[in-house]
Amino acid sequence: SWTGRLSTGRIPEGQRELLSLSSESLADLIKATNKGSINPMARSLFLLLSADEPGGATLRASRQRLLSWLEGLGIDTAGLVPDNGSGLSRRTRASARQIALALAAEYRSPWGPEFMSSLPIAGLDGTMRRRPVPAGTARIKTGYLSGVRSAAGYVRSRSGMLYALCAVIDSPRAAEGRPAIDAFLAYFASGRADQEAPRFSAAASASGVSSSGSTSTRPSLEITR
Repeated sequence: SWTGRLSTGRIPEGQRELLSLSSESLADLIKATNKGSINPMARSLFLLLSADEPGGATLRASRQRLLSWLEGLGIDTAGLVPDNGSGLSRRTRASARQIALALAAEYRSPWGPEFMSSLPIAGLDGTMRRRPVPAGTARIKTGYLSGVRSAAGYVRSRSGMLYALCAVIDSPRAAEGRPAIDAFLAYFASGRADQEAPRFSAAASASGVSSSGSTSTRPSLEITR
């Protein structure tokens, strides 16, 4: 047993280091979080955004860091409430369009490939392993709470067009909406969206990311109460 408290700083002169531990890389931690849909890890990663604050990491400071980053990308954050960074908060608010635009921006960033590799692959692993979407065509993070069902990530069509997209169902009958979300993902994977305007009566936003890095946004699915 030992007594004392945790502190940061350099080892004083004359003192000997007894033990050194290093975490996995940030990329590996994000991959474990997204592939396994581990909400406590998502919250911890969210707090890392403000780890350099003088008083230590706080949810409030991390929210501000995230909002500032999104605004710096030119994304309208009106109505966006990140809350605690996990998928279990009832206070979180975000539109499908905001999420899709953030995904498109992330794809064009230097760390885009690392982020994409962290997402479950349709038909292969994670929460997308058994979804009826063509295997290997989509990298999607799913979400589910009572009354809410969602999916967000990237889908590559048959022609090679890559879409950053998000679908959110907010309804007491959200649990019944999984087939609609699967159809939404399959629609973009099929390549039909490359040539025609999406024809969904019911939530979300898709953002086409071309090889040149330009982005075109089109509404595609909107399911609400």
